[in-house]
Amino acid sequence: MRYLVCTVDATPCPAESVQAVTFAETVDLSSMGVTPEMFLKVYAMGFGGVMTAFMLGYVLGVVLGLIRKA
Repeated sequence: MRYLVCTVDATPCPAESVQAVTFAETVDLSSMGVTPEMFLKVYAMGFGGVMTAFMLGYVLGVVLGLIRKA
């Protein structure tokens, strides 16, 4: 999918300055702060959140099972 961008800072944009570009051509991930280190940090935080919820549910299940047996 392509969309139109103006290559100069003018309002209205001159017709010769309009270009059709893709999203990938206009995005610079490193300038937005998306680095391999940041990606790893976000992935690790998500994994930690899922593991925390799993372990909380597991421990709660074991405790409830022990209470029911008693």
